[in-house]
Amino acid sequence: MPLLGCLGVLLVLAVLTGEGYSFVLASDLLRSHARSLIGGTTWVDTVLPIILIQGVLIVIGIMSVRSAINRLPTVLMGSMLGQNADAGRLMVRMLAGILLIVPGFFLDVVGILLLLPPIQALFGKLGQTVAMSLVRRQMGKMMGGGGFPGMPPGAGFPGGFPGMPPRGPLRPDARLGKGGKIVDVTAERVD
Repeated sequence: MPLLGCLGVLLVLAVLTGEGYSFVLASDLLRSHARSLIGGTTWVDTVLPIILIQGVLIVIGIMSVRSAINRLPTVLMGSMLGQNADAGRLMVRMLAGILLIVPGFFLDVVGILLLLPPIQALFGKLGQTVAMSLVRRQMGKMMGGGGFPGMPPGAGFPGGFPGMPPRGPLRPDARLGKGGKIVDVTAERVD
């Protein structure tokens, strides 16, 4: 219960109720027009098309999610390096596939709309922002605050992780050994 909260549970129940109601509406619609469309009004004439339509939409959703997941690591890496901003469209396509997998017609309509390229372009920027936020959060968890273990956050990437502000100008660190000979020269960030 703490994960979703009361409003989350109510939202899930409302969506499930709406999707159940969509099946009732589709069944009533098919029953009223089955005689003119198919030539009969038995349960096979009304329920079987609903099952077939849902099956096709679930297969389309699975294919969409699978293709998005296969391309996601490469596209996210390109987005982190500033080469490709296609991660947003990929996230929208994955959301569309998930909505198509959920049985019911209301979410399927939204999923089909999200598969259209103009809609993906419209919501691509939002998807890009969400994708990069998730990547930064996971990198922060994996690397102990956003950097490599034992190093300050952002070390190892020029300018830190994408979206993180730089930590200051570079200055040489010259350590002199005996006789004034330079032993180690590295670049450190000045905070």
